[in-house]
Amino acid sequence: MNVAPTLLREASAYEQRQFAQDLEKGVITLQRTKHWWRNASVNVLTEAERRDPESVNRPADRPTSERIYARGLVDLAVATTPLQETDLPETLHLDKSRIVRIRGDALRITTIEAARIWDILLKDGYASTAESTVSMPDRILSVITQAMPPTTRAQLANTITRFLVQAETGRLADPVMKVLFQRLKSHVFLRVSASSSGERVRAASNASESLATSGLSEFIVQVGGIVDTLGRISEVDGKAHGMWYEQVASEVNGREGEELPALVS
Repeated sequence: MNVAPTLLREASAYEQRQFAQDLEKGVITLQRTKHWWRNASVNVLTEAERRDPESVNRPADRPTSERIYARGLVDLAVATTPLQETDLPETLHLDKSRIVRIRGDALRITTIEAARIWDILLKDGYASTAESTVSMPDRILSVITQAMPPTTRAQLANTITRFLVQAETGRLADPVMKVLFQRLKSHVFLRVSASSSGERVRAASNASESLATSGLSEFIVQVGGIVDTLGRISEVDGKAHGMWYEQVASEVNGREGEELPALVS
């Protein structure tokens, strides 16, 4: 008998019960979740004000709980620095490994594409190795074994080393890396924050063109994987912790004087 489907169906309900018990016993609090939600709220409100400089207050620009959650999730997962325990909301404690993996994937994508844009990696040789290098940054250096002049090989090695050091420390100093990372993050947020099935379909169908415009056309599959993972996290998290997000949203946005629709769980 295959019990996997039953376990998957019951996972959210089980986590909901365990989370409620831990809160009741004082094992956990919602302090980190509140801090995370507050930061996401500020970021969404800032974005809305930037899109509406004349304070027209269009309904489409009005921040919703869904958009705040998406902003917080993407900011948490697509970041350059190592994930600190204090940054992880209590509600997302089971997703820590996935979030850490996404952070690594985002940095690897940025590092490889930055090297390509700098014309250091020859495109023909690069394209065939993009799939493998995204899963292991050190393999980027293997590209230098291709036939090329010694001076070019040395430049390639030095520049890749510099990019890898920046990626490892989470301090992106190179302008190209910073722009690429921000474009990647914006693309992921656009797709994760899509509020309807129609918007999600349109965002997915336009992904190739959007990533090509952002200089990330080689990574359609990898970026799609990030979006899919965040989508699954969002779905399960909403079912398991939706009631607490509604509570947090009410408290946080109550202080800001802004009433938001409840998060769909």
